Amino acid sequence: MKKFQAIAIGSVLVVGIVLAGMALAAGSGDRPHRGPAKHRQHGDTLLTLLTKYQYKNLMVQTLAEITGQSAENVGLRLKEKRLRGVLEDYKVNREDFRTAMRSKTIAMVKQAAVNGSITTEQEKEIFAKMEKQVQRHALMTQLIEKGLADGTITPEQAQMLERKPSR
Repeated sequence: MKKFQAIAIGSVLVVGIVLAGMALAAGSGDRPHRGPAKHRQHGDTLLTLLTKYQYKNLMVQTLAEITGQSAENVGLRLKEKRLRGVLEDYKVNREDFRTAMRSKTIAMVKQAAVNGSITTEQEKEIFAKMEKQVQRHALMTQLIEKGLADGTITPEQAQMLERKPSR
């Protein structure tokens, strides 16, 4: 009987140690994603929708100003086609559009800082990221042109590098 009790107690201890080890291994540790906000919400959050709508409206407004078309017409065209197609339809240079969008975005960020919806530090961070994007774009353009000139890449590969995949 004592032999049976020793085996049972030993087995319980081994199982307990294994379970404790598994619990420690699966614990939260110092991982950044833990707790109830661990999983990303499905669908659009309210702030995501607000940002998406503001950006789309800014695109429509900018294209309407550049082309002289009404914002309603431009908005309808953007529902039918992607931005690239609409720019081609209206014969708008992508760089001109990008420059106009950038100036409007800068104005919106400055206004948000004035309104107090973002801090001056956040404003500086946004501008730093915008500048980094501009530098990245210029560098990528240089690399693509160099690759085309020396035959390292084909025109098809250059197009693939220039275009970001649309969502």
